[in-house]
Order: sequence, then C-alpha cells, then structure tokens
Amino acid sequence: VARRVLAESDDLQFRMRMACNRALCEDPAKTLDDLREAVSMLEEIEPTARRVLGGAHPITAGIERDLQEAREVLRSRETPLRFKVGDRVICCGGPNHWESGTVIKLWYTEDGFAQGFYAPYQVELDE
Repeated sequence: VARRVLAESDDLQFRMRMACNRALCEDPAKTLDDLREAVSMLEEIEPTARRVLGGAHPITAGIERDLQEAREVLRSRETPLRFKVGDRVICCGGPNHWESGTVIKLWYTEDGFAQGFYAPYQVELDE
C-alpha cells in the first residue's frame, strides 16, 4: 500500500517498511519465511535509500544495519542443527562438568536473552 500511495523515494515509505521489517525480525515466533521476507524487503529498499537519501543519512544507515542483522539471523537459522527434539545429549554445565539431558525445543529464546538471540537447543537436564 505504501508504494502505491507514496513516491518510491518518500522517506515515510522507508520508515514504514523499516517498521514492518523490524516487526518481522523481532517477533519471537518468526519463521524462516518471515526472515527471508525481511531480508528481501531490506535488499529492495536499500539501493533506493542510498540513491535518494545518501549513504550517510540515518535512515540509510538504519536500513543497512537492519539488513546486516537480518542476514546474520537468517544465516544462523538456516544452518541445519545436529540434534532434533527428543535426542539425548550431554551438555557442558561448567568447567569439567557435564550433564545428560533431552532436547525439548529448537531455536529457543526467552525474555532474558538479548534481542534477536536464540539458543539452538533447549535441553531438559536429567535430575
């Protein structure tokens, strides 16, 4: 809709698309398709922002930063994991301390983690 109503070079359109992209990337339930869409959207608007606003403009810098972060998250999420839910594993619980457990979730995150950080596994340790 923004592209139909606003000119391609309107900075409001850039801001709206960046906000949409952030919503896609920051959603804890985001899928690989959401991440791919975010990367695609940023790749589409980055050259226009650079041409219209210039490389030093804060909007252009924000788009470039968001694109780099989205690519990194996508790349990490597309990497196949070694273990699957239900697999038995041995986890490092500290120096020279190992504990057995079961993988209960892939790409785990919680409120206390840094924004955009996902642990590849959530493991329920044996008691």
